Parts: sequence; structure tokens; C-alpha cells
Amino acid sequence: MRRDGVITIVEDLTKRELEINQTKGREYAGDDDALKNFKECAKLVGIDPKQVCIVYMYKTLTAMASYAQHGKELSKEPITERVLDLRLYAALFEALHEDEQTPDVIIEVAGGIATVTFQPVDITVEIHDKDWN
Repeated sequence: MRRDGVITIVEDLTKRELEINQTKGREYAGDDDALKNFKECAKLVGIDPKQVCIVYMYKTLTAMASYAQHGKELSKEPITERVLDLRLYAALFEALHEDEQTPDVIIEVAGGIATVTFQPVDITVEIHDKDWN
């Protein structure tokens, strides 16, 4: 395959990966903490959230290995969906790593709740009404 063909595939996968993150990602974790499902599962089984992500990646790789071995899809999920899942898990792994480096702190303030995000140089504070979850 020519380089421009590979670039087209990467661009298409990236577009589809973003779409999945907007739909399935919201289903699994909502918008306030996109990593919530990894953190909750980690707490449930007593491991690190990144380890949960690795387990999900392993499950996906196992299905891809089966496809490579048998030359056919053994489930209803197409191989391209597995590739997209693996790419997204890799991005989420990086997000989990970065989240550890710059965690959000939620504190009560007069009249509401504030989310404080620490960045290497900047600090951002958002004030929310008291009913914010």
C-alpha cells in the first residue's frame, strides 16, 4: 500500500475514534470525568486504573490475535471496531497517566462547588452551582 493510502486510513480511523469517544465514552463515563469507568472498576477490583485499561487492551488484542490466526471474525464486531477500540484505549491510557500528573481537586465554596485543575504552569478554577455532580 502506498503512503497516501495509509494516511487516508489513519485519518479515517482518527475521525471514527473521535466519534466513538463522543458516544460510547459518554455512555460509560459521562462528561465530568471521562476516566470514571476506569477509576470505578479499579476501585472495585483493587487495582490501578491504568491496569484496568491494560486489561481492556489485552481483551481487544486477544480478539485481534484470534482474527489474525483464523483469518475471519468470530463475533459480530468487525475487526475495524477492534482496531478503533485499541487506539482509543491507548489514548485513554495516556489520559489516565496525565490525570495522575495533574489531578482535579473539587472543593466546596460559598454558593457552589469549584473544580480546580492544576497544570504545570496554569491553574484554572470553574465555579458551579451547588447541584453540580
